[in-house]
Amino acid sequence: MPSKSDEGSFGEDEFQDNWLQTLRKQLDSNKAIPINSWGFRQRERGAEIASVMTRPRTNSSLPVGDAEALVLPAPDYSQALARGDAFNVPVLLRDQGRWNWGGPRPIEHILNNIPDTCTVDVQEPRNLEDAPSYCTVNIAEVKERFRGNKETDSPWNCLDLAPPGVPLLLPPVLQCKECDFLYGIQQRVLGGGTAKRASVNARAKKDSTWKQVTNWVLLAEGGALSEAHHDNNGYCTWLTVAEGDVCFAWLSNPSEEDLDSYRAGEDGDGSYRLSSQWRYVVLRPEETVIFESGLIHSVFRLSGDEQQTMMVGGHFLRRSRAREWLSIFLEQIRNPLGSNEDLDLISKNLVDTGARLVEQIGHDGSFGNGEARREVREIKAMIDEEWKANFKRTGERK
Repeated sequence: MPSKSDEGSFGEDEFQDNWLQTLRKQLDSNKAIPINSWGFRQRERGAEIASVMTRPRTNSSLPVGDAEALVLPAPDYSQALARGDAFNVPVLLRDQGRWNWGGPRPIEHILNNIPDTCTVDVQEPRNLEDAPSYCTVNIAEVKERFRGNKETDSPWNCLDLAPPGVPLLLPPVLQCKECDFLYGIQQRVLGGGTAKRASVNARAKKDSTWKQVTNWVLLAEGGALSEAHHDNNGYCTWLTVAEGDVCFAWLSNPSEEDLDSYRAGEDGDGSYRLSSQWRYVVLRPEETVIFESGLIHSVFRLSGDEQQTMMVGGHFLRRSRAREWLSIFLEQIRNPLGSNEDLDLISKNLVDTGARLVEQIGHDGSFGNGEARREVREIKAMIDEEWKANFKRTGERK
């Protein structure tokens, strides 16, 4: 496991502390949002997390095994990935996302490359809790909202935007054999039994076998936040800030009691959010966070003028962590609360294809030794049983 630290702005205590104090004041202030709305719930829960979260202990002052976040030079992280090291805490890097956006505002570049008539879903804080948390709008409306970068009492959060124009590949540090597992699954799903280039859109529209998750764009107005959750399907995730400041918070090294409280909180009482294990870091442009399957996290932004943000990101899977991936997927079948999306037929197709791929090409040792592949088969058998018990043939939960 690496030991070096390259903290830079991640370690600027005064900036990080002042940012948190401002966030706490904003979340505690009264806003013109209905009490029974999604926005009120998000602010209430976000305020509880913000009241207890603290900066993480990093490998700059502690042994790697005791750190709550790792701040690493890219070469150290690459070497650790090649060795198959496990990362149970977020990894913080910089200089992994230097795209030429063609202007001072990446948000404008992205939106200007999408036709006005295209539609996208945005989270609308004023929506009442007995209705969906999102609404569908056209890009012309999004452009109008984001023009001027002004404060709003009801900030939109656009979480499902495909990247137009500029190809957003994996960060350089993740462009390796160890992290290509999800891309391999995608090719097998979309290509069927052929090794030819897949016709992604045609097959995806025809039978809903796949959703593009390897790269996307996250746009948000100042004050928008994402409630505590873990990413579905057991994905690993990378996020790079392109514009604005974004606060990434996570539940660090949770105990079984913390996890039980988290599930109970998602079921209604919210008690988990007062865990003392919440940590945070404020990320700025060209700074990246990478985290592995199952990390419970939340995202905050300050309200006000000039506080809009844009992140680019995507999901990936590690070859050497196939067992852990399937174990987390199994846990998400058994305990769906807290995931950002529910499982569906695409999820099951993902797991079926991934398990077959381990059998078909795992002889090179990249997925572990024979014992590891045997465990993959055993976990996959349990997934099949739990899926049959919990899901209908349509992919909906029973």
